[in-house]
Amino acid sequence: MTHEEREQMWTQRVTDYQTSGLSKKAWSKRNGISRGSLSNWLNKLSTQGIPTSATPKNFHFVNAIVSIDRNEKTESTITIQIGNAEIKIGDEFNKDTLRSVVQIVNDIC
Repeated sequence: MTHEEREQMWTQRVTDYQTSGLSKKAWSKRNGISRGSLSNWLNKLSTQGIPTSATPKNFHFVNAIVSIDRNEKTESTITIQIGNAEIKIGDEFNKDTLRSVVQIVNDIC
């Protein structure tokens, strides 16, 4: 396999990973590829400026169930379920903290 063919193959794999909604661990296991190899190619392709996906760099897909409880006597609550984890969010929350928590939960689940 030539260098160009290998790079093209990994560009496709990285794009597949980025659009899969899976953590590195889950995607790697599902595809029979080491997480280290995936991480190396993610870094290599991004430093070379090779586009791998239309997905923004800091955007992650997660499989989640979202429900909203609107109670007139108390604040509204949004519940997000990712795997076995459940995150309840009140009216006032920090979006950056929520983003970090969702990513961590997704990586674990």
